[in-house]
Amino acid sequence: MGGIKIIGASHPGRFARELGGGRKTESASNERYSAEFILAGGRCRIVHDYRTGEVFIWFEERATVGVLRRILSLTRYLGKALVVGVLPWRGSVPRGEAFIEVPGGRVEIAHAGDGLWVGLDGNNLLFSATVQGVAELIELLGGEP
Repeated sequence: MGGIKIIGASHPGRFARELGGGRKTESASNERYSAEFILAGGRCRIVHDYRTGEVFIWFEERATVGVLRRILSLTRYLGKALVVGVLPWRGSVPRGEAFIEVPGGRVEIAHAGDGLWVGLDGNNLLFSATVQGVAELIELLGGEP
């Protein structure tokens, strides 16, 4: 299961509702909005925390590229937003030679560009991206943006 956190989206509530698409199960409270939906054959869940303005998305592995494409289709909300996430890694990204020591292990830097940073910890692919970096990440994972 993968997870993405979007920080700094403009109108994060609208973004979260549109990301869920048409067929979804929604719930809202004073603290958060959440929705569950199916995308690219995988179950997805989105949560918008009203207090922080952050949007969290969890999804099954087979929905990874579909979720990234859906995020990319809503760029009007993502001008200066930062998209960070953890994805299950299956060896589709070239391995790098640089690394960062972190508590509990080591993160290998697999790719660093203008809008995208990708690291590997052995089991997961970790990334941080701008809107342009999301398109680059889709290409790295073998999809078309």
